[in-house]
Amino acid sequence: MTFLFGAALSYVVFVRLWFMFFPLWYFPKPTEMNVPLPEYDMRAFGAPVRAGFAKRDITPTGIPWLGGYMPPHPAFIVRDRLWVKSMVLEDARGSRVVLVSCDLVGMLPTDVDAIRAQIHGVPRDHIFIMATHTHSGPDTIGFWLGRREKYMRFLRSQIVDAINASLRDLGPAAIRYGQGDYAGHTVGSDDNPPDTEVSVIQVLRAPGDPVQLVTLVNWACHPDIVEGFAVSADFPHFLAERLRRRIGGETMYVQGAIGAVQPRSDNDDKDTQEYLVKTLGENLGDRVVEIMRHPLPMRDVRIDAQTTTVVAPFENKRDIAFALKYHMVANLLDDHGDIVTQVGKITLGPLTILTAPGEVFPKIWWRLKKGRKHLLMFGLANAEFGYILLPEDFGYDGKHGYNSSVSIGPTFGQRIYEGLKRLEGE
Repeated sequence: MTFLFGAALSYVVFVRLWFMFFPLWYFPKPTEMNVPLPEYDMRAFGAPVRAGFAKRDITPTGIPWLGGYMPPHPAFIVRDRLWVKSMVLEDARGSRVVLVSCDLVGMLPTDVDAIRAQIHGVPRDHIFIMATHTHSGPDTIGFWLGRREKYMRFLRSQIVDAINASLRDLGPAAIRYGQGDYAGHTVGSDDNPPDTEVSVIQVLRAPGDPVQLVTLVNWACHPDIVEGFAVSADFPHFLAERLRRRIGGETMYVQGAIGAVQPRSDNDDKDTQEYLVKTLGENLGDRVVEIMRHPLPMRDVRIDAQTTTVVAPFENKRDIAFALKYHMVANLLDDHGDIVTQVGKITLGPLTILTAPGEVFPKIWWRLKKGRKHLLMFGLANAEFGYILLPEDFGYDGKHGYNSSVSIGPTFGQRIYEGLKRLEGE
């Protein structure tokens, strides 16, 4: 009884201190802008494709348990809405790929499998469901002891509905691509420097469509700035609002090689969560606009996708076995106690996109990328297995001790790298 009282008292003190340092009553609003939206011409925009888009609200109700912060704690307010956004792309041959972005910390592969099983009209391996990895969304993994099946049923239903609606929405469109740097806004480590490149895939649909412009932004940075006791999409919310005000349409945010990559303030005088969450997203939006003033040419876009299976032992029983066994889906492990997952490859005209089921360390990505400009990484795709790092970086007591503690194990990272390498070379 004494222990329980002490634990409860400690938690109360923690909550009070957090309220003092991260007050709930203040949250910045997107900067208002009085600028005319650009006018677009499909014939001059880019390569012809067919595209569809839809989005659904996935904001939890009540008092959800957040996924992403320790110690685990609930959210009492909603600072901004969470969304699932689905875009379908189809080439002249009828080959399709579905790209889905969710304002979530991540998803279990069993949930992804259940969603993909309900989608018709596109091969299962052509559906890629990515999480933005916001730490201020509901616990969809169970690692923070807050996974709620009622919400998960709602979430799966909303994602299925968004994908099906985007498939029904298929129509004439044009696609283009841009790439540039957004350096100085993230920090990693000396042996794991972040990739600061921003890749932008932009789709313009026919005039009169409800959403004429869709901008997919691919960058690598943890959305864990907001903290506190609130639901938020974090800086991707401000990115989307900035682009809506400057160029119109909808924005999809997709993570890159996010492993151990954190946001960094560029203003020492205003180095606060309230400042950084807004300026990081809005400045990224401004950079996207600059990049797309000089898009790279795309012609005769051919769309394809493939996956390969990765099997690795679950070695990290020291740190996450309890969560895996009791608070995550039990059948993540096969009969041999191994993790079975997939890595993927999407071909989109001149672009090659590799997908990985978690938070890939940039060191892995640098070995794959090797200076190539048209090679992209979509992280947290179709699963969230935590940090993905090479055996040489694994260790509970070293520089990457925390990252190692919330990973599957050293062999997992090596197998993911080998699977991506095979796909990249094909």
